Amino acid sequence: MQQTLVLTILGADQTGIVDSLAKTVADHQGNWQESRMARLAGQFAGIVRVTCDGEAVEPLKQALAALSDTGLQISLSQESREEAPAKLTTVELDVLGNDRPGILSEVSRALRAENANIIEMETRLESAPESGHPIFHTLATLTLGQEANPTQLTKALETLSPDIQVSLS
Repeated sequence: MQQTLVLTILGADQTGIVDSLAKTVADHQGNWQESRMARLAGQFAGIVRVTCDGEAVEPLKQALAALSDTGLQISLSQESREEAPAKLTTVELDVLGNDRPGILSEVSRALRAENANIIEMETRLESAPESGHPIFHTLATLTLGQEANPTQLTKALETLSPDIQVSLS
Protein backbone atom coordinates (compact mmCIF):
# COMPACT_ATOMS: atom_id res chain seq x y z
CA MET A 1 0.00 0.00 0.00
CA GLN A 2 1.29 3.47 -0.89
CA GLN A 3 2.28 5.75 1.96
CA THR A 4 2.69 9.50 1.77
CA LEU A 5 5.43 11.25 3.71
CA VAL A 6 5.94 14.96 4.19
CA LEU A 7 9.60 15.91 4.64
CA THR A 8 10.72 19.19 6.17
CA ILE A 9 14.34 20.04 5.40
CA LEU A 10 16.57 22.75 6.85
CA GLY A 11 20.31 23.31 6.57
CA ALA A 12 23.07 25.61 5.44
CA ASP A 13 22.61 26.24 1.73
CA GLN A 14 25.05 24.40 -0.51
CA THR A 15 25.13 23.00 -4.00
CA GLY A 16 23.62 19.52 -4.36
CA ILE A 17 21.04 19.44 -1.57
CA VAL A 18 18.10 18.77 -3.87
CA ASP A 19 20.11 16.22 -5.83
CA SER A 20 21.03 14.24 -2.70
CA LEU A 21 17.41 14.32 -1.48
CA ALA A 22 16.01 13.29 -4.87
CA LYS A 23 18.57 10.48 -5.23
CA THR A 24 17.77 9.14 -1.75
CA VAL A 25 14.03 9.15 -2.51
CA ALA A 26 14.55 7.48 -5.91
CA ASP A 27 16.96 4.88 -4.49
CA HIS A 28 14.12 3.76 -2.20
CA GLN A 29 11.55 3.63 -5.00
CA GLY A 30 9.95 6.82 -3.71
CA ASN A 31 8.09 9.21 -5.95
CA TRP A 32 8.69 12.95 -5.41
CA GLN A 33 5.16 14.42 -5.69
CA GLU A 34 5.55 18.11 -4.95
CA SER A 35 7.77 20.53 -3.09
CA ARG A 36 8.42 24.10 -2.05
CA MET A 37 11.98 25.25 -1.45
CA ALA A 38 13.72 28.51 -0.72
CA ARG A 39 17.01 30.02 0.35
CA LEU A 40 16.65 32.48 3.23
CA ALA A 41 19.56 34.13 5.06
CA GLY A 42 22.01 31.50 3.77
CA GLN A 43 19.77 28.62 4.83
CA PHE A 44 18.04 26.08 2.60
CA ALA A 45 14.47 25.35 3.66
CA GLY A 46 12.14 22.93 1.95
CA ILE A 47 9.03 20.86 2.30
CA VAL A 48 8.53 17.82 0.08
CA ARG A 49 5.69 15.34 -0.37
CA VAL A 50 6.87 11.84 -1.28
CA THR A 51 4.96 8.61 -1.89
CA CYS A 52 6.43 5.14 -1.58
CA ASP A 53 5.41 1.56 -0.92
CA GLY A 54 4.70 0.94 2.77
CA GLU A 55 7.59 -1.53 3.02
CA ALA A 56 10.02 1.15 1.80
CA VAL A 57 9.05 3.75 4.43
CA GLU A 58 11.44 2.65 7.19
CA PRO A 59 14.48 2.19 4.90
CA LEU A 60 13.74 5.60 3.34
CA LYS A 61 13.47 7.20 6.78
CA GLN A 62 16.84 5.69 7.77
CA ALA A 63 18.50 6.87 4.54
CA LEU A 64 17.14 10.38 5.00
CA ALA A 65 18.32 10.41 8.63
CA ALA A 66 21.81 9.55 7.37
CA LEU A 67 21.80 12.84 5.44
CA SER A 68 22.14 14.62 8.79
CA ASP A 69 25.87 13.92 8.39
CA THR A 70 25.80 16.55 5.62
CA GLY A 71 24.31 19.13 7.99
CA LEU A 72 20.68 18.75 6.99
CA GLN A 73 17.91 18.52 9.54
CA ILE A 74 15.08 16.41 8.13
CA SER A 75 11.83 15.68 9.88
CA LEU A 76 9.15 13.37 8.51
CA SER A 77 5.40 13.19 9.00
CA GLN A 78 2.74 10.93 7.56
CA GLU A 79 0.29 12.85 5.39
CA SER A 80 -3.04 13.26 7.13
CA ARG A 81 -6.22 12.49 5.22
CA GLU A 82 -8.78 14.69 6.92
CA GLU A 83 -12.17 15.31 5.40
CA ALA A 84 -12.20 18.73 3.77
CA PRO A 85 -15.16 21.02 4.35
CA ALA A 86 -17.72 20.66 1.57
CA LYS A 87 -17.57 24.16 0.11
CA LEU A 88 -14.38 26.17 0.09
CA THR A 89 -13.63 29.18 -2.05
CA THR A 90 -10.00 29.70 -3.08
CA VAL A 91 -8.81 33.29 -3.42
CA GLU A 92 -5.53 35.03 -4.18
CA LEU A 93 -4.53 37.80 -1.79
CA ASP A 94 -2.06 40.62 -2.50
CA VAL A 95 -1.27 43.07 0.33
CA LEU A 96 1.08 46.07 0.20
CA GLY A 97 1.80 48.46 3.06
CA ASN A 98 4.53 50.46 4.74
CA ASP A 99 6.70 48.05 6.68
CA ARG A 100 6.60 48.17 10.46
CA PRO A 101 7.08 45.69 13.31
CA GLY A 102 4.00 43.49 13.71
CA ILE A 103 2.46 44.02 10.28
CA LEU A 104 2.40 40.29 9.49
CA SER A 105 0.85 39.57 12.88
CA GLU A 106 -1.89 42.11 12.13
CA VAL A 107 -2.56 40.63 8.68
CA SER A 108 -2.63 37.04 9.95
CA ARG A 109 -4.92 38.01 12.84
CA ALA A 110 -7.37 39.61 10.37
CA LEU A 111 -7.26 36.49 8.19
CA ARG A 112 -7.99 34.29 11.17
CA ALA A 113 -10.83 36.52 12.36
CA GLU A 114 -12.45 36.22 8.93
CA ASN A 115 -11.98 32.42 8.90
CA ALA A 116 -9.46 32.44 6.03
CA ASN A 117 -7.03 29.51 5.89
CA ILE A 118 -3.57 30.16 4.41
CA ILE A 119 -2.66 27.54 1.82
CA GLU A 120 0.49 29.26 0.60
CA MET A 121 2.11 32.56 1.55
CA GLU A 122 5.15 34.54 0.47
CA THR A 123 6.27 37.73 2.18
CA ARG A 124 9.05 40.10 1.24
CA LEU A 125 10.28 43.65 1.65
CA GLU A 126 10.49 45.90 -1.39
CA SER A 127 11.69 49.47 -1.81
CA ALA A 128 9.12 52.15 -2.56
CA PRO A 129 9.77 53.46 -6.10
CA GLU A 130 10.61 57.09 -5.24
CA SER A 131 11.46 57.17 -1.54
CA GLY A 132 13.15 53.79 -1.14
CA HIS A 133 11.10 53.31 2.06
CA PRO A 134 10.61 49.59 2.87
CA ILE A 135 7.25 48.24 1.71
CA PHE A 136 5.82 44.99 3.14
CA HIS A 137 4.39 42.80 0.36
CA THR A 138 2.60 39.51 0.83
CA LEU A 139 1.08 37.20 -1.74
CA ALA A 140 -1.09 34.38 -0.46
CA THR A 141 -3.49 31.70 -1.58
CA LEU A 142 -6.35 31.35 0.88
CA THR A 143 -9.39 29.16 1.28
CA LEU A 144 -12.57 30.65 2.66
CA GLY A 145 -15.34 28.61 4.24
CA GLN A 146 -19.00 29.07 3.39
CA GLU A 147 -19.48 31.62 6.15
CA ALA A 148 -16.51 33.76 5.03
CA ASN A 149 -17.21 36.98 3.19
CA PRO A 150 -14.48 38.14 0.75
CA THR A 151 -15.69 41.75 0.89
CA GLN A 152 -15.55 41.73 4.70
CA LEU A 153 -12.06 40.19 4.55
CA THR A 154 -10.85 43.00 2.28
CA LYS A 155 -12.36 45.63 4.59
CA ALA A 156 -10.82 44.00 7.67
CA LEU A 157 -7.37 44.13 6.07
CA GLU A 158 -7.78 47.69 4.81
CA THR A 159 -8.71 48.93 8.29
CA LEU A 160 -5.34 47.81 9.67
CA SER A 161 -3.70 50.99 8.37
CA PRO A 162 -4.55 53.80 5.94
CA ASP A 163 -1.52 52.89 3.79
CA ILE A 164 -2.46 49.23 3.19
CA GLN A 165 -3.56 48.24 -0.30
CA VAL A 166 -5.46 44.95 -0.65
CA SER A 167 -6.34 42.99 -3.76
CA LEU A 168 -8.43 39.84 -3.47
CA SER A 169 -9.29 37.78 -6.54
